Amino acid sequence: EFRWLIGCVPVGEQVSAPHIVRAGAVIDGTGRPPFRDAAVHVENGRITYAGPAAQAPPTPPDAATIDLGDRTLLPGLIDCHAHPVPFRGLDSIAGEDTPELRVLYGAQVLREALYSGVTTFRDCGAPHTSSFALRAAVDNGYVPGPRIVAAGPIMCPSGGHGHDLGGEADGADGTRRKARLIFKDGADFIKVT
Repeated sequence: EFRWLIGCVPVGEQVSAPHIVRAGAVIDGTGRPPFRDAAVHVENGRITYAGPAAQAPPTPPDAATIDLGDRTLLPGLIDCHAHPVPFRGLDSIAGEDTPELRVLYGAQVLREALYSGVTTFRDCGAPHTSSFALRAAVDNGYVPGPRIVAAGPIMCPSGGHGHDLGGEADGADGTRRKARLIFKDGADFIKVT
């Protein structure tokens, strides 16, 4: 899936028409030096070429071209350990701290991350099912944000770190059962503390 930002403003999420993006340099994420006078070809939402413009395949006749001038184009960033929904304590809201406000706050965190170049968030624990709601909101286009890989509630022993987030479990059988329920709710992975 091709997600791109220009000047930290999202201008496309899923691009199906062919596009050619020209840039002064392209960092391809492999560790190689940047390609200078570069091009990125996108067809059916997938990058088909990234490298020097002089070596690019022929441009499809219906392709739109976006010229970034001397700017550098690079892959979206991945935040591998994030908690967009705070566990508690929204001090910035006068006297209010509700689960609903925390999820709305998380939506703003996602927007700011996207505008900063983060295109994937690995949410490593959130209150109850709030990270699943945020993921659905992004996936359905209700709020702008990076792709979310979500753990859901932190799994811990009774009274352990994160116990009030909905993931308490004790013993082998209890832990298996809780993990199954968290996956059933929509988790991509389990965060254990």
